[in-house]
Amino acid sequence: MENQSGMFSWRSAEASANSDIPQDILPMFAQGATPGKVDTWCYHEDDEDFTKDATALDIWVLDQLRTLFHNASTDASLSAHLHQEKTVFFLHLLGLDTTGHSYRPHSKEYMANIQVVDSIVRQTEAMFSEFYKDESTSFVFTADHGMSKIGNHGDGDPDNTRTPLIAWGAGVRGPLPDTTPSSHDEYSAPWGLSHLLRQDVDQADIAALMNPTRPGYLRSEGKGQARAALINAQVLLEHYRVKHVLKKTHSLFYKPFPYFSDDSEWEHTPGIKGLANITQLLATERYNDARKASAELIKQALAGLRYLETYDRSLIRGIVISAYLGWIAFSAAHILPEEFVQPLQSTFVLNAVSAVILVAFWASFALQKSPATFYAYMAFPVYFWRHAIKATGGSVVALTKNPAVDRVALTKVIVRGCLVVAALQSMVVAYTHRSIWSIGFVIMGLVWPLLTWPTEMTKEDPYLFPSWAGLCTITAIFPLLPVDKAESVMLILAGGFVMLHIGIWALISNKDRKEDNPFNLQSSS
Repeated sequence: MENQSGMFSWRSAEASANSDIPQDILPMFAQGATPGKVDTWCYHEDDEDFTKDATALDIWVLDQLRTLFHNASTDASLSAHLHQEKTVFFLHLLGLDTTGHSYRPHSKEYMANIQVVDSIVRQTEAMFSEFYKDESTSFVFTADHGMSKIGNHGDGDPDNTRTPLIAWGAGVRGPLPDTTPSSHDEYSAPWGLSHLLRQDVDQADIAALMNPTRPGYLRSEGKGQARAALINAQVLLEHYRVKHVLKKTHSLFYKPFPYFSDDSEWEHTPGIKGLANITQLLATERYNDARKASAELIKQALAGLRYLETYDRSLIRGIVISAYLGWIAFSAAHILPEEFVQPLQSTFVLNAVSAVILVAFWASFALQKSPATFYAYMAFPVYFWRHAIKATGGSVVALTKNPAVDRVALTKVIVRGCLVVAALQSMVVAYTHRSIWSIGFVIMGLVWPLLTWPTEMTKEDPYLFPSWAGLCTITAIFPLLPVDKAESVMLILAGGFVMLHIGIWALISNKDRKEDNPFNLQSSS
């Protein structure tokens, strides 16, 4: 029960369950499902209005559920349909997402929407209890994503990837006491639940949690949990097997995941030895040992899936790095003065080598049925490096053939090149450690002028160095401030006011240098 949002990049996947599910993700459940398995109630996409109170969307979902149960009380066929085993109701409450985008998570509107959701959860539980009257319903409350302080959730920040997971009802075991050392960190300490064990799971694990293999299996301490763990292991191993077959079929020099390659029949049934061992443990009623063995098999299956999903990462990373370095060399070849750049006299060998490299990679991509983007990835480094070598290759040849090369000048070039690489690496690290930007501004404001500026320049304008150093130091403060800043109209106006006055000051200070004044228009007669 929900809306049809504009997430056109989502793909549909088959599901088999009786559900009340959101319209924006509804195709994932409805398409390909057995007819009659999925029933949906959806409001129109135009009802999702970021300028209106989004709690109405959540209340609509609750009203539809209430209407469904009311109709079932007078419709025997509908009542029998809802009383079938393994019936799943999926209620998607979109209001918090919409309100968070519009008003931010710390707004009063967001807090009010949370209260509405809390009320809906209580009423939903009461309606299920009243309708079914058997206390056999399990409830799972979670979210598909988090949200940052400014209302975004598109990146990998923990605030955007952490979601709540609360399960209660039939078949759900109660919380466990905390362990030593504590399972909590500074993030969960303020929750007031430090006496209970914190158990983090991946979002995909929720599907396994909801799998209704047997009512009450989560609460049982023996055979039920052991068999459920085995089923989870078998599901993950099947995922691994399918990915392994696809990767092996299309890879030229395929290397399988080492853990499963030890089994003699691993290719057809990965983890066959582990599965046989778990089956034997279940047969001898060693359920605790079976659960531990299944957990280890699940761990290795997940590691194998990760291995296959990132199998081409090193290749892609190498191509991208080569492309960026080639782009830098290409740009430098066009920026450096002509006296320092000499083109190659003959490009036959260069063209031949470039063509061979490009064709070889493209042929391997074709044999492996790689995505079309791989071809474009490889074209960039070949193009950039070919042009860079063509434009500067003559200089390199001249240096190698000239015995009277100035070693001191060459050393300076190498040192400066190393400094450039170090600066680039610092910029990369600064994406996660913003204080490096502050250090860079301090170096630019204080160290660089003292080491490289000519004395004549500072004598000609004694205010240049103090103003440059002061502005760089002030700028160095901003990377140290929190990144989640709320909008401030006053700050924007103040910034514009300062920029305006700096511009006026610059015009006045340069009034005697009319040739440098861009606003000085002279008419020619």
